[in-house]
This record gives sequence, structure tokens and C-alpha cells, in this order.
Amino acid sequence: MLAPLTDFSTMFANFTLTRKISSLLILTLLIGLVTSGFSLSEILKQRAEVEVTAKAELLLATMLSVRDYTSEQINPQLASQNQTGQKFLPQTVPSYSAHKVFEKLTSNPVFAQYSYKEAALDPTNPKDKANSFEASLIAQFRQSPTQTELNGYRSDDRSIFYIARPIKITKSSCLQCHSVPEVAPKSMINTYGAQNGFNWQLGQIIGTQVIYVPSSSIFNTTISSLLLVLGAIFAAFGIALFTINSLIKRSIIRPLNRMIKVANEVSQGNMGVDFPVLNTNDEIGTLAKAFTRMKRSLVTSIDLLKNQ
Repeated sequence: MLAPLTDFSTMFANFTLTRKISSLLILTLLIGLVTSGFSLSEILKQRAEVEVTAKAELLLATMLSVRDYTSEQINPQLASQNQTGQKFLPQTVPSYSAHKVFEKLTSNPVFAQYSYKEAALDPTNPKDKANSFEASLIAQFRQSPTQTELNGYRSDDRSIFYIARPIKITKSSCLQCHSVPEVAPKSMINTYGAQNGFNWQLGQIIGTQVIYVPSSSIFNTTISSLLLVLGAIFAAFGIALFTINSLIKRSIIRPLNRMIKVANEVSQGNMGVDFPVLNTNDEIGTLAKAFTRMKRSLVTSIDLLKNQ
């Protein structure tokens, strides 16, 4: 393992100053991109989750309004037909109306990837039966009655992000269909039977509203944003790298090369050349002045030796 490091150190030692500086700047860029990439990915992921959650909460609020409208406006108008008719009218059921409205909403590309379910432990319609994951959500809401929302990635399928709210019996009108089979509409009994969806109590949490979103939509949004930000960082650093290299060449490398050339001439006995005069007080300017003084001292010493 030490051999590659030794080889790199030897290779790096043979680099020109320009290549050394460029290599260090590029290494800094790579380290910065990796570090910022991890940080940004987490930040952008959280931002994407917030955006998805905000849309889902808007949909849940819409579905809740549809449920209330159906319960308060539609159900009273059609309740008598359910009691006397042979065919049950599902339009009187709040969950049915909510699902139908949601189907219309998902025709919009903005909500196309969202799916909605009103899951209950003992629903009238078997299609609304809660699966094991949804049953666990209902249990959590029952254990913490003040809990108004749960969200995250499904424990049994990490590819799905969910937002859930409890369904609570808050109106006595709901018990007209779900108290006991004897008082339920006969058409409903004829359609769904008398085995499920009864003995509900006022104030009881009987289910959950759940909106599911494929996590791929969150990750795709995160990746797109991450690539855009990293691309901007890379472009900015590339411009900075070019600018820094140009400044280093003009203010450091070129003066050093001129001093090296003059020093070689002086070492070969050519005292007629002069070190460049730099109007700077930095280290390069100080070095040029030191070389000039050294040359003068050398010329003086040579003249003294000749006179002797």
C-alpha cells in the first residue's frame, strides 16, 4: 500500500511548480465536490420531501373537504333512496366521493404519481381493507390520539413515501350506516352484507387517509437539483482555477523563470546580465532584490580577486 504513495510522491516531486499548484487545486476541487455532494444531496432530499409532503397535504385537505361536503350536502339528499331503494348509491359515501375526485386530480401530470387510499380495519367495502402496513398506522394513531399526521418511507417497501392522517368518527351522521346492521340502509346491506363496517363509535379512529408517492420521484428531483448545483460549482471552480493559474504564471512562474535564466548565465560567468526589477514587495520581489545584491557582491569579489 505504501508503494503507490511513494511512487506518487516521487512523481509529484518531479512536477513543475505550475503542475503542482494545478494538481493541488484540482484535488481541492474533487474533495470539495465530494464533500458538498454528500451534504447537498441530503439537503436537497429533505427539500424534495418537503415539497412532496406539501402537495400531499394539499390533496389530503381537499379529500377531507370532499368527504365533509358529501356527508353534509349529498348524503341527506340521497339517504331516503338508500333506505327504500334496492340499489345502494355509493355517491352518498364520503370515501367514494373522495376517491372519485382524487382520480380526476391524478389526471393532472403534477399529481399523476400520487395514489390515495382510505384504509380501515373493518370497512364496509372490502376494497378499503387496511393491509398490514396501514393497520400499523391506524394502531399508532390509536395509541397517540393527538397525533395528526405520519409520514416517511414504508417499512416494508422503501421505494414508497407516504403521508397519513387518521380517520375519526366525529359526526353522528356517520353512525347511520355504521352503528348496527338493523339501522343501516337496506340497500347497503344488500350490496355489502351485514358482516363488516359496523359497531363504530363516535370519537373512534376507524382508519387512515394515506397518500403514497414513489420515492423515485423524490430521488429524481434530488439528483436533478444536485447535478445542477454541482455543475454550477464545477463551472465556477473551473473559472477560478483558470484565473488563479493565469495569475500565478504571470506573477510567480514567469518572474522565477527569468531569474533562473539570469542565474544560469551568471553561474557560467556572464556578469553582463541583470536580474529582473520587480516593483513588488512580495516574496518574489524580495527574492529578485536578493539575487541582484548577491550578483553585485559576486562582481565586487571577482574584481577584488583580479586586482590582487
